[in-house]
Amino acid sequence: MADKIARLLAKLPPKQVKVLLYVMTKITKGNLDGLDVKILRGLDNKYRVRVGNYRIIFAVRERGEHVVLYVAKRDEKTYKDL
Repeated sequence: MADKIARLLAKLPPKQVKVLLYVMTKITKGNLDGLDVKILRGLDNKYRVRVGNYRIIFAVRERGEHVVLYVAKRDEKTYKDL
């Protein structure tokens, strides 16, 4: 997964990369304050954060750790790959 995220970030403008990295850091630290977080229906412990036209999908593991799974631009296929 990290390879896919890195490839996506390499294609984006520096400002967008900075914002996405900031939000991903907040997620992995468990600080979800001020983020647009919603639970994904039908998927256990998986959530999405909206960052403009991009979505960051993350999971909450049993020990309470937050793991970023997927980052993608929002389109009709964004949630089908999960």
